[in-house]
Amino acid sequence: MTTPLMQVTDLGMTFAARRRGPGIKAVDGLDFEVRAGETLGLVGES
Repeated sequence: MTTPLMQVTDLGMTFAARRRGPGIKAVDGLDFEVRAGETLGLVGES
C-alpha cells in the first residue's frame, strides 16, 4: 500500500446563521485520502 499524498480526518465546516441560532452544518466528520495518480473533486453550491 502506498502512502497518501494528502489525508484528511474528521473535517467539519459550519457556517454562521444570518440570525441568532445555531450555525448551518455543511460538513461533519469527513475522512478521505488522495494517493499518487488519483484525482479528487468536491462539488457544492456556491
